[in-house]
Amino acid sequence: MNDRSLIQRVVLVVGLVWWGTFIASTSAFAQDLLVAKYTYPFEVKHFDAAGTPVGPGGTFAIDASMSFPSGIAYGPDGHLYVANEGTGDIQKYDGTTGAFLSTFITGSYGVLESPKGIVFDSTGDHLIVTSNDTPNSLLRYDAITGAYVDDLFSSLPVGVSIGTPWGVAVGPDGDIFCAGQSTNNILRFDGTTGAYVSEFVPFSVGGLVTPSGITFGPDGNLYVIEYGVPSLIRRYDGITGASLGVFVSAGSGGLSRANFLLFGPSDGNLYVSSGDTANILRYDGTTGAFIDIFASGSGLIMPTGLAFTPIPEPTMILLVPVAIGLLRIRRMKQ
Repeated sequence: MNDRSLIQRVVLVVGLVWWGTFIASTSAFAQDLLVAKYTYPFEVKHFDAAGTPVGPGGTFAIDASMSFPSGIAYGPDGHLYVANEGTGDIQKYDGTTGAFLSTFITGSYGVLESPKGIVFDSTGDHLIVTSNDTPNSLLRYDAITGAYVDDLFSSLPVGVSIGTPWGVAVGPDGDIFCAGQSTNNILRFDGTTGAYVSEFVPFSVGGLVTPSGITFGPDGNLYVIEYGVPSLIRRYDGITGASLGVFVSAGSGGLSRANFLLFGPSDGNLYVSSGDTANILRYDGTTGAFIDIFASGSGLIMPTGLAFTPIPEPTMILLVPVAIGLLRIRRMKQ
C-alpha cells in the first residue's frame, strides 16, 4: 500500500464519520409525534415531523379494549404505553407498528382507577402513573413486569395534600413531580426512594389554577398547563419552584382545555394538545410565541397524551458510515 492510497482511505473514513454526525444532527432523523384521541373510536394518531398524518387515517394504534386514552409514553423497551381512563388499565403497543401487545397493568378498585398521566423514571426501572379517582394516587410499577411497587402519596406528611393528580414529570435530577388539579399545587418526590421531598409549587403560587399537564424544558425549568377556557402555560424555576410568570398567554393560537405538553427533541419547540380546538399547537420553545397549528384533521378530536417516537442513538447512526468505510477499505485491499 502506498502513501497516497493510505491517505485516500483515511479521508474516506473521516468523511463518512463526519457525514454520520451531520445527518444525526439534522431533521433527517426528526421524530414523529403520537397523539392519544379521547373520543370514540379511541386510538393513537400518528403525525410526521411536518405534522402530516401517517398511515391509513393517520392511525398508529387502535384496539377494541382502548377506552378514553389519556397519557402515553414510550418505555425503555421501545414500546408505547397508553393509560386508559375508561378501563383503568395501562396497555402496551408495539412501538414501531402500533400492534396491540398486552394489558401491561390491570386496573383495580381502590388502587389504579382513571389513570391520567404516565412517565418512566430516569432509570427506566419504574412506570409512574397518576390515578385521579378515589383514592388519589401516584403509583409506581415495575417497568418490566408491571408489578405494583408502591404509592408515593403514602409518604405525604400531615398537612400536605394533593387532589385530582394529573400531570407527572421527571426532573433533570431524576426527581418526580406531580400536579394536583383540584389543589392547585405541584409536589416533588425523590426519584430513587419515592419519598416526599417538598411542595415544589405551593397552593396557587404565581396564580396557578387547575394545573393539568407538566413537563421540564431544555432550560431545566418546569412548564405547567392551566386547564381552562382558555388555557395558558406557566413557567417555574426548575430548582426553586419560584414563579417565572406566564410562558404562553391565555388562548394563544386558540389554546383551550389543554391537556398535555412536550418539548420537541429535534427543534426544542413546545407542543400542546388543545382539546377544544382538536389540534396540536406549537410554540417557540424559548419565547412561548405561537408558531402554528402543527397537527389537525384525520379524526383528531379531543387530543390528550403526546409522545415523540424514538430515534436511533447517535452512536448507532455513526456506526453505519464507519462500517461502510471499513468495508470499502477492505475491498480496496483485495
